[in-house]
Amino acid sequence: MFPASIKFENDIAKLDKKSKENIKKFMKGLSGHSIWKISEFYNEIMFRLPSIRQSDEHKKNGGKTYMYYWTEPSGLKFRKACHAVELAYVFDNLDETIYTGDRGDENLARTVQKMWTNFARCGNPSTDDIE
Repeated sequence: MFPASIKFENDIAKLDKKSKENIKKFMKGLSGHSIWKISEFYNEIMFRLPSIRQSDEHKKNGGKTYMYYWTEPSGLKFRKACHAVELAYVFDNLDETIYTGDRGDENLARTVQKMWTNFARCGNPSTDDIE
């Protein structure tokens, strides 16, 4: 058993029945080896959910919030849509394949760059095609 598996089992053992059921459903919806599922679970509770909560609170207090969820996978084994894989697209550095594994999609890169520059220019990343 992996140390992460032991931590995961110890962490969920402390939870109520409903929470355990929700976690079981979440894990069942994931593919791959259990260690990757555990990693995705901790990514969810430590990064995604707090970011979404912070965004919601900012909006409730009159702020504007824009978020993206990157799903374009890396060509590298086990990387999937890992942290920082989008940077080659954002900074028009598609030949740098340390995260992407292979040259990224140029159309996607142009769209992402337009969204980032729109956000920097006017505070709204929307394009003619994507709100």
